Amino acid sequence: MGTSFIGHSVQRSVLQQQIASSKSAGSYLVYGLTGFGKNYLVTNVISEVLCQVEGGPCNECSDCHWLAQNSHPDVYRLPADTSLTVEMSRAINDFARTSAVGASGHKCIIIERADTMTSEASNAL
Repeated sequence: MGTSFIGHSVQRSVLQQQIASSKSAGSYLVYGLTGFGKNYLVTNVISEVLCQVEGGPCNECSDCHWLAQNSHPDVYRLPADTSLTVEMSRAINDFARTSAVGASGHKCIIIERADTMTSEASNAL
């Protein structure tokens, strides 16, 4: 992860070890107070996972370019100002079932405010 990243040293260390050993979990829950860098942490982890260069992000490969433009076909992001509905949960499931486009073979789903989803949407996931 980028050298300009400050804080979350324990979390970064655990995630880096898991990524390096190819033993990352199927999903992670990142939570905490607003403004503490959760989104930045997640963005950095995703950049490292999806980059085509080992030890990335390289900021040169097509995956890094897609990420920089917020248009990576293997990343599904539900912004904080969007409430997760049953229909969106089904769309996320459909997204997860398709093959990855990028070289890493990984897909990433980011639900910025999972606490806003309804019980029905949660069950649909």
